[in-house]
Amino acid sequence: MNAGVHALSTHPKNVLFLHADTIPFPDILNVVDETMRDAKAIVGGFISLITTDKKTYWAMSYHNVFKSDFYTAILYPKRYVLGLKLLFGDQGIFCRLNDFEAVDGYDETLPIMEDADLCIRMQKYGCSKKKSTTSCVRLVDRVITTSGRRIESMGGNLKSTLVHFLIGGAWGIFKVKGDGLLWLYERFYGWNERGEKSKQEKKKRRK
Repeated sequence: MNAGVHALSTHPKNVLFLHADTIPFPDILNVVDETMRDAKAIVGGFISLITTDKKTYWAMSYHNVFKSDFYTAILYPKRYVLGLKLLFGDQGIFCRLNDFEAVDGYDETLPIMEDADLCIRMQKYGCSKKKSTTSCVRLVDRVITTSGRRIESMGGNLKSTLVHFLIGGAWGIFKVKGDGLLWLYERFYGWNERGEKSKQEKKKRRK
């Protein structure tokens, strides 16, 4: 994602990061620009609807909205009051390019949870930059659609929700990073950071 920003031939005011399996709504760029006109907004994202050809994962989709506030309130209560929300990649993260560059973009040492980490650093930067106690991460009430293939491969909503709690807790509470996070992701999610089946999952399927 950092490489994509560096490769830009122009210097847009705002940037939007979308997963390859995420489908945006038609006027998403206009909504990004409109949201970032608010001086208090530092980062934004959308409501992610998780679907496959067979079904819509409503429970997981609601959980995605819920965890943006719940995880933040539990892990960072003071910053939550000051406007922080933890957003994740399937929510379509956007921000001002100048602000993104000021915090040196995504932390490339993090194989996962880099989106939540960016929200924290951007929110802190927003407060210091504007000498204000409030710098807000916006969850915009518009829906983008994301593939549920990983949820489907895990067996559905319950297991994937538990895995998300496990990984989020390891990162937020126990400060697990790097290889530790990657091991948890591949071991319990069954995918690696490139979106491919992990070795553990391939062995399981062969059995």
